[in-house]
Amino acid sequence: MENLNLAQIQELIESSNIEELINIGEELELELAFNQVNDITNEHVYTWLLLCYLTKFELENIKYLAKRISPDQIKEKNISQLYQLSKLLWQKEYFNIPPFLASMDLDKPYDSLLNLFKDNYNKYIINLIQLNYSELPFDKVSKFLGLDLSTTKQKLEELEWEIDATGEFVKPKPIDSHLNNEIGIKEFESIAQLAISLQYN
Repeated sequence: MENLNLAQIQELIESSNIEELINIGEELELELAFNQVNDITNEHVYTWLLLCYLTKFELENIKYLAKRISPDQIKEKNISQLYQLSKLLWQKEYFNIPPFLASMDLDKPYDSLLNLFKDNYNKYIINLIQLNYSELPFDKVSKFLGLDLSTTKQKLEELEWEIDATGEFVKPKPIDSHLNNEIGIKEFESIAQLAISLQYN
């Protein structure tokens, strides 16, 4: 680890090498407790670990990590935004996540990881809707995806979801059985929370 520098980490970030970033980050967090590692700081490590855990929806790991971040570090620009995003996920505030993502302003090296999270989040929501609903209001789908009505319609056409004659309701295309195994247990555990969110918003 003593030969590692921030430029090398940024290359891994730009290539979205999630597993390697997590392994290095977890080792560096321990190393930095005792020694300085070139130009890498705790803030750098916490930022990329939060992003990596977010892309994998590992909310428990984020909770444990957040307890190790000092109050001053949580105020740091990148960490603060990622911490707030994590809280929205913990609290199942699905309607608030797309506008928050649109407002985020992370330092440039982290753009690729944030874009990966955005892509994964949209897939996550789409999968949950497909698993849990045979029909739901068009405007709620639009809110969940964070898209305007026109773009939502285009997206639903790409997904081959049916929009009824009134344009008010959407019938998601049933998810292929072989994809169920790719979704993962965390998504299945979130279905009930998504149902509650849809019902009361």
